[in-house]
Amino acid sequence: LTRSLSASGVDCRGILRQRGTRTPSYVAIHDAQGLLVAGVADTGGVPGVSGRVAALDARAATLAAFSPRRKYRVIVVDGNVQTDVLQSLYAASREQQPRCCLVFEPTSHAKATRVLSKDGRLLCDVLTPNIGEAEVLVRALSGRVVSSSREISASPSRHGAEDGSKRSAAARAAVLARALVRAGAAVCVVTAGELGSIVSIH
Repeated sequence: LTRSLSASGVDCRGILRQRGTRTPSYVAIHDAQGLLVAGVADTGGVPGVSGRVAALDARAATLAAFSPRRKYRVIVVDGNVQTDVLQSLYAASREQQPRCCLVFEPTSHAKATRVLSKDGRLLCDVLTPNIGEAEVLVRALSGRVVSSSREISASPSRHGAEDGSKRSAAARAAVLARALVRAGAAVCVVTAGELGSIVSIH
């Protein structure tokens, strides 16, 4: 599998291998609006590798991935990555010429704000939240988002589609996407389940 991924251009140097255990897996069930309904995680193999992971200097390991001999065009990171690692990735991607595009997938409401630096800046170029995650980020950025608070509060909530108003939910997604672009994202793709995705570009 790793040989196949490497041949496709995927950097597999960060994959940890542990004998006698299984790869953790996760199954999520989402509703029509893209919100999590239920999830089942099998993380039985995690304790066996946690000591090895803890022994790594996350910042050094991250920066080491940026070999001067290899240029990265796109790096995709999800909300399972801690903010300090994401900060290192973002800084390194700014230094690369041509600049590398950093994509952040929030993963969940609770982890969405890991893309924010201590001073409230977005540490990515492209955001791909669902409507609920986008709302969490807009609230967290409320002091910086150059957007009408009236527009945000007046737009329908993420439950708008439940009353049959799919158009209202799509309008809400569009408002959130624009707000996150105003906050610094170059591109924001808000996913809305069966409604598709709403894209806003700087």
